[in-house]
Amino acid sequence: MDLIKYNSSKIKNIIQPSLWLLLSLFLVLPFSSCEKDDTDKLTGEIGAANAVDVSSRITGFDSSVTGAGATLSALGSGLSGVKRVFMGSNSSPSVVASESSVTFTVPIGVVLGVQEVTFIFEGNERATASIEVVALPVISYVGPLASYVGDEIIIIGDNLSIVESVLIGDVPASINSSEKDIIAFTVPNGAVSGSVFTLSSPAGVVSSSEVLFLCDDSPEEILCLPALNINGSFEEGDLGDATTVAVPGWGFSGAGSLANVEVVSFRNGSTRGGRQALKIEVLDVGANPWNIEIREESFEVAPATTYLYSIQVKGPAGSRVDFTLGLPDFSELNRSEATLSGDWEEISFEFTTGAEDNMIRTPIHFSRDVNIGGTFYLDDLRIVATN
Repeated sequence: MDLIKYNSSKIKNIIQPSLWLLLSLFLVLPFSSCEKDDTDKLTGEIGAANAVDVSSRITGFDSSVTGAGATLSALGSGLSGVKRVFMGSNSSPSVVASESSVTFTVPIGVVLGVQEVTFIFEGNERATASIEVVALPVISYVGPLASYVGDEIIIIGDNLSIVESVLIGDVPASINSSEKDIIAFTVPNGAVSGSVFTLSSPAGVVSSSEVLFLCDDSPEEILCLPALNINGSFEEGDLGDATTVAVPGWGFSGAGSLANVEVVSFRNGSTRGGRQALKIEVLDVGANPWNIEIREESFEVAPATTYLYSIQVKGPAGSRVDFTLGLPDFSELNRSEATLSGDWEEISFEFTTGAEDNMIRTPIHFSRDVNIGGTFYLDDLRIVATN
């Protein structure tokens, strides 16, 4: 009896912990499984063994490329059960599914390049498809902002070749040409002053911070007045060394000896008033401030008339440039001795012609020691009558 009692007690001591272990597993496993199921519903990570691949339901997208924040639609059939969409580890914040399409917002955190899109259906069904993610169009320059209906405006930037439409306000503009870094379009009827420029593309929509000033409404505004000088933005003529290519309307002193002077485009230099500008690299200085001189050659003006001179310039911070306005006999009507900031800036002043004056010239002088080794740009010289 004692032996039986001992054995029973021993068996009980062995079985009891085992039962508790089994009971613990029984209680923990269901909850762990439920927790995993909830996670799966959120992420779609149910494992290859459990997933049912229905990728054949996706036939394509409504665009060949997309971008962060863009609205994209996957096309196909049997898609109404899609509940979530992922690109990498990023979940789309908005998903609308129908039988034949799934429209969703591309997650902001998506990276560039070809990315896999995962569609999470109810239950274990999953589908994948790939699409290229590209950068949004970038706007770095818009101009001329002061324009008439029918004028051409350009936008310089990046990723512009994917732009499908341009709006000025809510009015569509006709696109004349587009490349990766530039797009040109015409101001349409119905455009109004104060409108922003909006570019729509498969990668998304971007708008400019600049706005249109419609000259049709205010032709008397300074920006809308016609310039008396020609080729103030260096758009006429060829790119290249100013000593070997024609630069209509302009003359140079010291070019090739004291300075390198070149007509550049926005692709190989810095511009402000369009596609081209003038670049000056100061190598040395002569005995006089005018030994390096850039000038628009003499052109006609009216006697006893007040004009506004304005030009865009960029040069090293602290450099000095003399902007002068004078007569063919080298006498001056006005000047501005400018200390530059390092960024594009406008230099402007008024001048009044005398009773006998009918021709003027616009010498710009760079021969100062502080300018040696500096690179300068000129663009958008305008002479307009103000009275």
